[in-house]
Amino acid sequence: MSKELDIILQKLESFIKKYYTNQMIKGVLFVLLFFFSFFVIFTTVEYYGRFSELVRAFFYFTYLIGNLGLFTYYFIIPLLNFFKIGKHLSYVEASKIIAKHFTNVNDKVQNILELSQINELNGTSKELLLESIKQKSLELNPIPFNLAINFKDNFKFLKYLLLPTVVIVLITIINPSIISDGAERVINYNTFYKIPAPYTVEILNKSLKLEKGEDITVEVKLAGAEIPNTLFITFNSNKFLMKKVSNTEFLFELFNVNNNISFRVTDTEFDSDLYTIEVLPSPSIIDFNITVISPNYTNIPNFTVKDIGDISAAEGSTVKWKYNLRNTENIS
Repeated sequence: MSKELDIILQKLESFIKKYYTNQMIKGVLFVLLFFFSFFVIFTTVEYYGRFSELVRAFFYFTYLIGNLGLFTYYFIIPLLNFFKIGKHLSYVEASKIIAKHFTNVNDKVQNILELSQINELNGTSKELLLESIKQKSLELNPIPFNLAINFKDNFKFLKYLLLPTVVIVLITIINPSIISDGAERVINYNTFYKIPAPYTVEILNKSLKLEKGEDITVEVKLAGAEIPNTLFITFNSNKFLMKKVSNTEFLFELFNVNNNISFRVTDTEFDSDLYTIEVLPSPSIIDFNITVISPNYTNIPNFTVKDIGDISAAEGSTVKWKYNLRNTENIS
């Protein structure tokens, strides 16, 4: 193989590497364009649309699979081809790309490659073939094959990438919750998100715990831009009107509560979080023991009685009570 042919092959090799480098640069720009564009589209649409779990799952997996697919096709595969892994650009295919860029090249590079193959396969007179290859190679040597690839051609994609980037920045400045809330709901696509009320609900009761059979008054205070005129309490699949104490405060009385009650307050359009009135079991004494330690002078032996409230003991005796209790830790 002639030195001139070696130079042509080296130039083709350099061209192929630059070709795949250009493919990877273009691929990164494509992936970023898809990443930012559909990020702002899906998050904004979800923020205002508040779609179901199914639709949000569609957004999530379309975005995920789209990014992975584009990244694989436009970056990973060219990267593997760069290192000649898998099906990659041949010298003949590279020569065709070069011929499209340089009009004076035509099929000369391809002809040189074909002649070199004839030399290897058919054993034709080497002198004639080498001379022909040399002549054609000398004609092509001054031509910079690498110039058929211009990295600057990728700059035109930056203007398309700039638009979603600017939109994201503006949204982040003006109303960042569009991005944060929308993205959170798309990522957690299988989580139910209720529509937030235009007011907050505060339970004024210090505690929602009570003993069995006691009464309780649930006191509620609302705060926000839009306060409803009427408020209901819902529990056990029933809805009851709460008493309005002021423009922002409401109450509801429950009597003889014997079981836990989980409730929400609602204006029929927005529901509060779930609250629970916890009924504590009544304390009781299971049994008790009384131990009497008699003074020495009486010669009366110590004794213990069980579940008997009345005892007789000598003056000066020490009496100890031991209780077995349920639903309480102490007595007074």
